[in-house]
Amino acid sequence: MLVLVAATSLLDSLTRLGYKAITARAETRHAEVIQQGLAEQVRFLPPVSRLRERTTDREIEIVLGHPAGTHGERRW
Repeated sequence: MLVLVAATSLLDSLTRLGYKAITARAETRHAEVIQQGLAEQVRFLPPVSRLRERTTDREIEIVLGHPAGTHGERRW
């Protein structure tokens, strides 16, 4: 009986570890796909463009180039 409990506990632990590994990999892959999609969108934008993408958990803004006359200076 003790062997059955130990085997069940070990199987449970391995299942949980496997689940965590799979979900971590899925989250990483999801982030890679999002980043790749942004890179593709930016590739086709003309100079001095702005790309904004909002999701429920983050907001991304990419600015390409700078408006004429600012010479890269930041204006706060």
